[in-house]
Amino acid sequence: MPFARSGMDDAGKMKISIIIPAFNEAKVIEACVQSAFAALRANATAGLMSEVIVVDNNSKDATAELARRAGAEVVFEAINSFSGARNKGASVASGEWLIFLDADTLLPAETLADALKEMEGGIAVGGTSTIDYGEVKWSIWLFAKASNLVIRTLKLTPGIFVFCRAQAFREIGGFDEKFLAGEDADFSARLGRWGRQHGLKIRILHENPVKTSDRKFHLYGFKEILTVIARCLLFPKRTMHNKKHLRMFYDGKR
Repeated sequence: MPFARSGMDDAGKMKISIIIPAFNEAKVIEACVQSAFAALRANATAGLMSEVIVVDNNSKDATAELARRAGAEVVFEAINSFSGARNKGASVASGEWLIFLDADTLLPAETLADALKEMEGGIAVGGTSTIDYGEVKWSIWLFAKASNLVIRTLKLTPGIFVFCRAQAFREIGGFDEKFLAGEDADFSARLGRWGRQHGLKIRILHENPVKTSDRKFHLYGFKEILTVIARCLLFPKRTMHNKKHLRMFYDGKR
């Protein structure tokens, strides 16, 4: 199927859909949605259309109500998984470009501006940005530095923030719902292959990183986080396809 290399339609307009999966995110969802709308307002042009979609992933708190109050369209996905929630959001999105944003993450206007330049530039299939955890203790700072090095070196698109052409997303089948974690690494590999087949690249933004929460470090500690990472590397399918090894993602603690 042919595609508009610039990401715009024949009328010179571009529509982006910001999709936010959310499970028990009442503490942070309003701030996330508000940051998305603020970034869109700061980058508003006559040729840009947008929508913000929150996928309530079977939350037991006020996530959906708060997201609606902040102005987002809210859809429901009963089966609790990152992949399924993102795919549900994409299934109702109407943008030529999709932006996936985690609920505990803020989207600076400058980061969106950098992403829009890539969308309009005609050589990107998608991309991500490096990550800023804010003012944190040295161990988390070091973890962030290592993570950002991996992102830039391997062209990974972590689910914290990823943008891509909607056509590419649909043609590669979206996120693989067998993955309950690590789905973003699998997705970036398939997105990169699609891009190479069409002469397009994954772009990594690094001048204006997205701002995300370090809450998992406080809730679970470094030992458990590193153990899960090690298990994912050593026993990928056994770990990433089984929720019993992934409590930090699915036990609902926030």
